[in-house]
Amino acid sequence: MKAVLLRVAIDTRNQGLGPILRNNSFEYIPISEDEESIETRRYSNTKGKCGKFYSDFVKKGYENEKIHFDPEFKTYTYGDFLKKGVLKYLEKGDYLIFYVGLKSYDSVRQKKLCIIGYFVVDKIFRYENLQNKKIIDLLKNNAHIKRFLKQRYMPKDVIIIKGSKKSKLLEKAIKIGSHRKRWFFASVKFNKLIGKEKDYPNGYHLSLSSPREIKGEYAKNLIKWLIKSKKCI
Repeated sequence: MKAVLLRVAIDTRNQGLGPILRNNSFEYIPISEDEESIETRRYSNTKGKCGKFYSDFVKKGYENEKIHFDPEFKTYTYGDFLKKGVLKYLEKGDYLIFYVGLKSYDSVRQKKLCIIGYFVVDKIFRYENLQNKKIIDLLKNNAHIKRFLKQRYMPKDVIIIKGSKKSKLLEKAIKIGSHRKRWFFASVKFNKLIGKEKDYPNGYHLSLSSPREIKGEYAKNLIKWLIKSKKCI
C-alpha cells in the first residue's frame, strides 16, 4: 500500500488562498479553468459551504473565471498528466491524499497547510480507455473530461484516477504545516509521521504541486492516522 500527497486548489502564486475558519471548517476552492470546457461554474456563481460565493475569496480579476474542479468529490475523480510519474504507479487500494494552502478569515490571518480529503484508489484510466463512451459517461464530472467534451481532443498523456466510495472530502481541515519565508513547510510532527525528519530537519517543503510518495510502514501509519484524526497536529 502506498500513499501519495498532492497539493491542489488555488494558491498564493495565482488566485489566492481558500478560507479556514476558527473551528477548522474550510472552503475547497479549485484553480481556474484555462482551457475550453463545458464547465459552467464560475467563482462568481458558485457558493461554498459558508454561503459566500467563491469570488469573495479569489484575487481581483479572477472573479468571473470558470472553475477547474479537479479533484472533484462528487464521484471522486482526479485527472493529471503522466509526467507526474508517481501517479501512474498508483494501484487499487492506494491513497491519494489532497492538501491545500488555507488562510484564516475569522481570526488572525495566518496561512496554514492542511489536508482536506483523500481518494482510496479504485481504478486508473489512461488515454486508450478514454475513447470508450461508457467510460466517458462514468467520468463525466471530471474537469479533463469536460475539456474533452468541448474540444473533442484528449492529450495522450492524461490519466484519470477514480476513487472508491471510501474516498471523502473532510468536514474539517487537518493542519500539517505552516507558512514561513514565503513557503509552506510540514510541521515537526507531520515530518516525523511521513519519515522525512532526518532528510528535512527544518520541515519538508510542501509548497509545490509535485506529488510526494510515502511508502511502507510510513504509508500505513499515515493512512491510519488520517482515518482516525480529528484534530490538527
